[in-house]
Amino acid sequence: MSDRTLTVDGETITLSHPDKVLFPEHGLSKSDLADYYQRVAPMMLPHLRGRPLTLHRFPDGIGAHGFYQQNRSDYFPDWLPAASIDHPGGTGTVTHSNAPLANCAPASSAPLLNN
Repeated sequence: MSDRTLTVDGETITLSHPDKVLFPEHGLSKSDLADYYQRVAPMMLPHLRGRPLTLHRFPDGIGAHGFYQQNRSDYFPDWLPAASIDHPGGTGTVTHSNAPLANCAPASSAPLLNN
């Protein structure tokens, strides 16, 4: 399947490999994850608005090794806001994205709220 283009709140999000299975036990794909994020956004975003997110990424599916991403990727769209935050314990400054949920799907990510 070719890339899938989503329009969310007037912004364009390109979903590469939309048929890539991320949750093999249930056969759920990257495209399914994007659809889910769009469905839950009205209920979830009020709790996330203005708070930085860390992405827990699983590029090879949920059953494979994942990693945490705190820094904003260069490929994130310009319209996606970000904030630099000093972390205690010598971890330095991390640039977090205030990522709309639908933009998490192209990165095969589950967003985690930072307090």
